[in-house]
Amino acid sequence: MDLDALRFGDFSQLGQAITDREQMAKKLATLETFYEKGTAELGAAYGSYLKENPRMDVPSDRADWTQDIKNAYDTGSGQGDTRGRPAYKD
Repeated sequence: MDLDALRFGDFSQLGQAITDREQMAKKLATLETFYEKGTAELGAAYGSYLKENPRMDVPSDRADWTQDIKNAYDTGSGQGDTRGRPAYKD
C-alpha cells in the first residue's frame, strides 16, 4: 500500500497490505529459526574443536586462534571496501 493511497483515503488495498505483512512476518520467523540453528551448530563445532585442542590451554595460542578465525571470515573495516563488487575478471 503506497502513501498516496493512505493520504487520499483509498483503503481498498488495506486487506492485501495486511496479508502481505503477515506473510512477511512468517518468512522472517522462519529465517530467524534457520540462522539460530546454524549459529548453534557452528558454536558446537568450534566448542568441540577448542575442547580437544591441547594448545587452547595457552592464552597466547587461544588469542592467535581467535584472530585467525576473524581473518578467515574477513571481519573488520576492510570488508566494506569489497562487499557488493563483482568478482575480478580479466
